[in-house]
Parts: sequence; structure tokens; C-alpha cells
Amino acid sequence: SEQIEFMHSGLAPEIPEGLYRKVSNFNRSLLTAMDFSAPGRQGKGLITHKGYWTSFDDMFKAWGSKQGFDNVQQSILTDPTGYFAPKPSLAGKTAKSFAEEAGLDLTDVVRNREEIFRSKLAEKIPGVERSQRAYVAFLNKARADVFKELVDSAKKAGRDPEKDLVLAKQLANSINVSTGRGSFGKLEQSATAMKVLNEVFFAPKLMASRVQMYSRVLNPKTYTELDPIVRKEAIRSLLGIVGTAGVVGELARLGGAKVSNDPTNSDFRKIKIGNTRIDNLAGLQQYGVATARLLSGQSTSSTSGRTSDLTRPKFGGQNRADVATNFFTNKLAPIPSFIWAWMNTREFDGEPFEVKKALLNRTIPIVMQDLTELYQEDPSLLPLGVLPVMGEGLQTYGR
Repeated sequence: SEQIEFMHSGLAPEIPEGLYRKVSNFNRSLLTAMDFSAPGRQGKGLITHKGYWTSFDDMFKAWGSKQGFDNVQQSILTDPTGYFAPKPSLAGKTAKSFAEEAGLDLTDVVRNREEIFRSKLAEKIPGVERSQRAYVAFLNKARADVFKELVDSAKKAGRDPEKDLVLAKQLANSINVSTGRGSFGKLEQSATAMKVLNEVFFAPKLMASRVQMYSRVLNPKTYTELDPIVRKEAIRSLLGIVGTAGVVGELARLGGAKVSNDPTNSDFRKIKIGNTRIDNLAGLQQYGVATARLLSGQSTSSTSGRTSDLTRPKFGGQNRADVATNFFTNKLAPIPSFIWAWMNTREFDGEPFEVKKALLNRTIPIVMQDLTELYQEDPSLLPLGVLPVMGEGLQTYGR
């Protein structure tokens, strides 16, 4: 296993795994293997920065070999700025680096792993460890490069984050949130609380980050309390994802695809080709749709196009509580989601619960499932398979 001791993710310390955690982490690691999802999912909040684009080659090098991964980690440690190198203390011991003091989330795959890669057992399966290396390398390099960019920009503007740790922490937190590492605040001081969150939900820190990306921009306090440099970056991050998706969506519409502008429709701003949907909003879309449904009291079906009233549901229809329940159950980790579907006698897509199928759906890598559905729907669309490989959402249903 790779070990660069200066990096850590800021999560609560690792807790010895019991049988439940081993199985849950094994499933989660398998589901997210065999792809390069970091650029299209967790890291997309940095898409407007040069550091995002220059991290692709590091990702592929890390996927290629353990040495390639170590080289990426080492390049961050020895960066000429010195921002990431441990500082010598007066007592002669190694102290935290400037980036660590600021709270930048750089992951060490041994001690504190990214939340979707927590199974040492799964790493023994070909492809899983490679996926982990690629994922971590991309996010570490992108976070580090953008951190350098923001610190240096602040210095050019007459500010010095190395002396102003409050500003440095705000910059680091902005990058963390933009790359799927949301904060649970004081709750993170409790190892038990973080353990529960990680066992119940598939990726709780990613969930927190998506909520915080919205709240940073919509919360009035952002404009009165947050440093202007950080405020600008928060807005840039959200608009980078939304703006890119908007442009791509309109180009796809001109090319003959369908794109819904109804925020109560689960197809909102997705690119629809036949029965295949492409979601390039990096996980932000689901939060927007759920919020729109709860606020408006309406829900539009993505298959029939019919709009239902959530405040006065017909027999068997949904209400606001159902919308909230569906949203959170879709974020469950593999084992809790299996138990929920079993109790509900139906899967989240409405299909009848079948034990064998449910087990396969929670074991086979998601990207392989997406590619299979795409091929079964229309083999000519198979070139679109590169999208889920790179972390873009892709679903096929409605036949």
C-alpha cells in the first residue's frame, strides 16, 4: 500500500472493522471501481481552474502503476512553494505543513481513505486498487494546484494567507467543499458519529459538499461574513458546474437531444437521447429537483410527463414526505439500501425486489451496469459509455 505520511483527509481516526463494515466497504469499493470518476463527479467543482485540467495526466499515471501514484504524491510534497512540506518545529520534530494547518483535504490512502474506497479486501480484486489510485491522485493534485493558485492570487492582491490563517482556512474549505469533501462541523470530532454516517450513507461527505455548494451561494451570510476572495471562488465553483452543463445541454438540444427545463422533473437539465439520460451536473441536480418538488408541491414524471400534486395526492400517489424519503433512501450505502428495498418489496426505481438481482446490483461496478443497460437499449449509443467511465451520470430506463 502507498504511504505518504504527511497527507491526511481530516476524517475521524480509522475504527477497527467489524463484519458489517467489512461487507459494506467491500460493496462500496466494488461499485465505484473500474472507472475514472473523480473529474466528472467529485472534482468537477474545480473545472474552471487550470489545475483541474492538468491533473488528468497524473490520474492516468497513478492508474498505470503504484510508482506513478507515489510520484504524484511526492510531487505535491516537494512542490517549490513549500506549501505542502511539513515544517520543522522548534523542538526538532516535524510539524504540520501550511496546507495541513489550513485544513486542505489531501488524502493518504493508508490512514484515512476517500469515503468510497475503504476496503482493503476489495483492493485484491483486479482493477479496484487502480481505480483508487487514480481517484486519489486526481483529487489530491487538483486540490493542491488550485490551493497554490488561490494563495498566490491572494498574495498578488496584497493578502498573505500564510500569515492570515483565517483566510487560508476559508480557501482550503472552499476547495474541499468543491471537491466532494463537505464538512459536518463539530460532528466530525465524534468517531462514532462519523462511523454511523459512513455506514448508513454511500458518501456522506459528498452529500454535505453538494448541500454546502448551494448554501454558500444562497446564504446571505456568505456576502456579509465570507472573505471576498473566498466568496468569489464559491460562486465560481457552483457556476462552473452549472454553466458547463448548461452549455453542453443546449448544444445537445441543437443536435436533436431532449433537455427538460422543468425543475420538478427528474430529467431536469439532463440530456435525453431515446431512453438514455446523461447527467453532467456532478450530483447537484438531484438536490435541486428535490428542493423544487418540496417547495412547489408538484412532481413531474420523467416517463409520462404528467404532473402530480404533492399536497393533495391521489390514492397511491406521492406526497412531500415520499419525496424526502425517496431522496435519502437513494443515498443509502449498499447494505442499508438492500434492507430498505427488501422491506419496501420494491427497488428505488419501482421495480419489484428480487434478492438475486438486488445482490448483483450492489456488487457489480456501477459503470459496468450503465454500459450494459446502454448496450441493451441501443448498441449504437455505446460510444456514450465513456461518460460514466469519466464520472458523468448515465441512466437508461422507460422502455
